Amino acid sequence: MAAPSSAGEILDKFQTDYQAAINSGDYHPFVWPYRALGPYLLIVYLLLPPTQSRAVHLVRYPIFALIIYLSVTAIRECTSPAVTVGYGIGLLNAWTILWSATLLIFNDGRKDYQRIERQERPYVPQENDNDETLIQNIQGETSALDGSTMEGLKSLHPMAEVPQSTITLADDPETDYTEVHADQEPIPSASPNQTYVWQSLPNSFLHRLDYVLDLITNFRGL
Repeated sequence: MAAPSSAGEILDKFQTDYQAAINSGDYHPFVWPYRALGPYLLIVYLLLPPTQSRAVHLVRYPIFALIIYLSVTAIRECTSPAVTVGYGIGLLNAWTILWSATLLIFNDGRKDYQRIERQERPYVPQENDNDETLIQNIQGETSALDGSTMEGLKSLHPMAEVPQSTITLADDPETDYTEVHADQEPIPSASPNQTYVWQSLPNSFLHRLDYVLDLITNFRGL
């Protein structure tokens, strides 16, 4: 067979070979999202609400095995006439296996990670505040903090007023935040009215969705 004389002939040959492979059943087209269920399984597992359930902790192992099966099957069975798409099929599924192993096997993605989040500083009562001013400011701050309680509100005071010990709000099931250690060097704030806090897996679904997507796309630890 004569060698292709132009880029168009090469593309035509790729398309012909692709159609022959599909018609024979040797390969299948890559169909999104059916052939990309591995990443979705990882996301769904990490999106489960915070819990101490042992069943939720152990189910990560069969989920990881299923992710491997789905990803390897897609790599072996799927193809594309476009080189970049074919490369992407392998890259997506290989990354899914590696990152799932990092978050499900070598670490517990639901418990072992935290991120720093900027929060508005809660209102600190002043000596000249009257009762009405105090109530309005505290109510405004509590409504702005996702999942925080009055106890958590007191624990988010400026760094200079925190005792020389670690304040851990994440141990309280009603909160999602951990104050930066008082004996560590303070993290610079964007403004005097803001502070940085450690955030573990949030209770709010929308906040948890943002947290999980941030976790699986940062590539740290891979």
